[in-house]
Amino acid sequence: VSVFRQGTVGERLSLYDARDATVALLFAKMREVEPKVVGLSANSGDAARELHTAFLPFADDLRSLIQAVLHGEANKSAALREDLSRSSSVLAAISAINMLTSLLLIVLFSRESNRFRRLAEENQELLEASRSANQAKSQFLAMMSHELRTPMNGVLGLLALVRQHGLSGQQTRLLDQVELSGTQMIDLLKDILDFSALQDGQLKLDKKPFETRRLVDAVRGMFEPVALREGIIFEAVADDSCPERVIGDFARLRQALTHLAAYLLETAGTSNIMLDLCYENGNLIAAISFDYSKVGGEWNPVLIMGKIEPKTKSFASEALGPAVSRGLIERMGGTTKLSNPTPDRIAVLVTVPAEELVVDILSIRIVTQSTALEAICKAALRGENVRFVDADSPIEPHVVMIEAGGEQEPAALRACAARFPQAMLVALGRPQDPEEFDDIVEV
Repeated sequence: VSVFRQGTVGERLSLYDARDATVALLFAKMREVEPKVVGLSANSGDAARELHTAFLPFADDLRSLIQAVLHGEANKSAALREDLSRSSSVLAAISAINMLTSLLLIVLFSRESNRFRRLAEENQELLEASRSANQAKSQFLAMMSHELRTPMNGVLGLLALVRQHGLSGQQTRLLDQVELSGTQMIDLLKDILDFSALQDGQLKLDKKPFETRRLVDAVRGMFEPVALREGIIFEAVADDSCPERVIGDFARLRQALTHLAAYLLETAGTSNIMLDLCYENGNLIAAISFDYSKVGGEWNPVLIMGKIEPKTKSFASEALGPAVSRGLIERMGGTTKLSNPTPDRIAVLVTVPAEELVVDILSIRIVTQSTALEAICKAALRGENVRFVDADSPIEPHVVMIEAGGEQEPAALRACAARFPQAMLVALGRPQDPEEFDDIVEV
């Protein structure tokens, strides 16, 4: 009776006695006869028989209740075991599915891993093949350039000898055309080599001091004769903002500006081209401006500003110069832009970083075979802000002046370029190869 009144077990057992209420009646009868039960003794036989008679009617009902509880709990246990069995089957099925999925993922991962490994191996093979092809291309271009330039230099040398003899005006003009064609061919070979080096990322730049006005003079000297022949006005000036000297690659910057000016001179259909060089915030800014008319003008801004597909026909015919110029400017960390300074003019703005060279004392190293020439140079250059550096001095010179024209010139030039890579190399006299020097001083 006490179990029927306690917790979830009591609630569960009460469900079996909800209809007959046998336990409740038994509890009521027990409370009714409780005084008699308490007063029982060894001599209370009549009272015991009376109590037995009172509880006897509950025997069958209690027996039925016990059987109902036993059968009910047995059924619930069976149902629970069946649920557990079904759950175990479901769990087993889920485990099997997970195992199959894991195996499938392992197989897929292994297959993809093998595929990626094969792709990596193929990419490595393609990379090696590309490197080999680029190396073969560079070697071929270098060999062909040498094989073509050597006889062409011989031809130009013979033409220089022919000029020493008396020639008529017509012969001189023909000779000029031949020399111009030969020089253009040599320049074209150099451009092809430079373009190949730019594509391969192998082009090296120099960082040496050079005079900004010398850059302007170099571009002017190259284009004034052509402009005069074509009836075009070509001007080149350096703004007062330009420092006297900056540090950069003079030859490559001159080459880039030359290619741009040459392209515009040939295709813009202009009558006036002007180069303005200025300096601002650590940058050299070269503005090549021209008056432009659609009549007769064939220039293409994309060749100067954009990316060109090397497979196009226009690339072979006219885009090599602008492509080399753009590549050189980008290699120097510069930019190329277009602007309209006035409504009737277009300007190509080339901006290249160039550190201003500020020297309190100019250090000069003189390399000559003649002590007399060395003494003459020192006497001419001596000043408060000039210091001469001897061979044993640890001071790095800003300028190295090398005696040119003799047999020792190539060896001296190579030695000085290797020992003083940041110095400006100046030729004293007429050098064998003027392009190897940063400047030339006639003596």
